Parts: sequence; structure tokens; C-alpha cells
Amino acid sequence: MAEKKSILITGGTGLVGSHAAAYLLERGEKVIVFDVAINERQLSLLGIQDKVTVVRGDILDFPYFLETLQKHDVGKVAHLAGFIGEEVDRRPFTGIRVNLMGTAHVLEAARILKLDRVVLSSSSTVFYGNINEWGNRPVDESIQPSSLSVYAATKVGAEQLGYAYANRYGVDFIALRYAAIIGPGSVGMKAGREQSVFEMVRKSVRGEPVSIQWNGGERQEWYYMKDASWGTALALTATGLEHRLFHLGNGETQSIDELVALIEKKLPGAKISLTKVPRALGYPTSPPPLDISRARKALGYLKLPPLPQSIIAGWPRGAGT
Repeated sequence: MAEKKSILITGGTGLVGSHAAAYLLERGEKVIVFDVAINERQLSLLGIQDKVTVVRGDILDFPYFLETLQKHDVGKVAHLAGFIGEEVDRRPFTGIRVNLMGTAHVLEAARILKLDRVVLSSSSTVFYGNINEWGNRPVDESIQPSSLSVYAATKVGAEQLGYAYANRYGVDFIALRYAAIIGPGSVGMKAGREQSVFEMVRKSVRGEPVSIQWNGGERQEWYYMKDASWGTALALTATGLEHRLFHLGNGETQSIDELVALIEKKLPGAKISLTKVPRALGYPTSPPPLDISRARKALGYLKLPPLPQSIIAGWPRGAGT
């Protein structure tokens, strides 16, 4: 019997990548985390630092990435590395290069080495340009992409590259469109709205007052990072899939005022002050939630406990510093 192949996660020491690694280890998988900036503290917080193989590398260095896949007998890749949100709009050329060429390198490696599967982290922002035509009903995978930001455009391009490699070269490609990911970690998210929620919970858990300039719109589908990580792990290991695109979220939205009220109810000592400013990147102020029925049926995906209880319960005092 052939030895089981490894699963490699690009951006594997980040918020979603590290938790996906932990879930995959629980399922008996061999995991390689590949990252340009190794966050050893994040792996240590999860207790997996001695259970995964850590490789420092740049996804833009194609020869080294290819060599890593061969050296560690990798069969599947979760491609989570990349620039996000406002980070891309601040440095568009670099964001385009990392997000598009990084994806091209993963797909080309999959073609050359005949990997078993590639899972791409995408974003619900890819279709925000079509939200007005869609209405308020949950958004399923039939919606057509329409980008309002450079970041969203890179994700649309990455998805399309994946579909092309699947159709032309037979690469088993899956795209996951996440809602807005938040949660505890040793580093905050680099997107403004996620960073703001991160700061609210981090300081409230510590009993510290927090003042936030909020640019995240009126309502948002907040997506706990453990949910995103679990969905990613399922997409890597699921069999018999008939689709290449899945929406992953909570299937519901909350206003920032509702989120603050829930945090203050759970943590009575919380002192949160909000100042609302214009929405970042020109995104819609209240996009509808994602329809996650396809992921439920095909991946066996079920979200973890609702926000914010799940965030606070999973947030050790002192984490995130």
C-alpha cells in the first residue's frame, strides 16, 4: 500500500492556515506549512509546532516551491497565501503579482506534478459589483463576478485561472469564497474591518477600553476563522465533488451595533466606543449573506457556534499580542 501523501498549506502559519493545519492533523493527515514569514507563535498557541513540517519560502519563487512539493511528497495544496483587502489597494502591483502569479505557480506545479487537488481561498467580495441586481436573498454560487476593488479582481483572476487549468489540464481545482473572516490569533488581520473587530474583542477580553473608527458598513457576514479553517480542511479531503466553487460563511449578517451589544453582554466590563466613517474600498454597506447549502450538502460543512460567543470562548487572555 502506497504511503499517504502530504498536504501543503501556503500561508500556513496565518490565521486560517494554521487552524486548517490543526484540523487536518486531527484527521490523520501529514501537513506541510509553507510561508514567507513563519509565525512560530501561532503554531505554538495551537500546540502543533512539533506536528507539522515548517518550510519558509516565497510563493513567487517557483523553482523552490516546486522542489518543496517534490521533497515532501505533497499530494494536495491549500493556497491561502496572498495579499488581502486594503493591503492590495495600497500596493496594487505587488498585490496583483502575489495573488495572481502565486496562484499561477500553484496551478502550474499541480499540472507538472499531477497533484491530487488544489484548494484556493477566494472572497465574497468578487461579486459585490452585482449585489444590487441580486437583491437581499442569500447569494449562491450562480452569481457572476464583478469587481469593485483591485483585491477582488485578483481573486476573480485566480478563480478563472483555476477553472482553466481544470478544464485544459485536468487539475482538480476547488475555489472557496469566504465571508469576512475574524478571530483570535497572534497577529491581527490586515483588512480594516476585520482588524477593528479583532481589536474590540482583544481589548474587551483584557478589560481595556477600546475606541474604533468603523469603516465596515452597516451589516456584515462575520465568519469565525475556525469555521473557515474547518471548511478548508473539508474541501481538501472531500470526495465525489460535482462542483468547483463553494461559498463558506454563516448564512446570516449582523450590524456592528449588534456585534458590539453581544460582546458587551458576554463581557459586561467591555467599554467599546465606535466612530463610523465611510465604507472602505467602495464596497456595499450591507451585502446579503452567503448561501452555504452547496457546501453543507457536498462537503458536510456545518458552522461552529455562533458569534460572538465562539470568538470569546476561543480567545485566551493575552492572545493576539
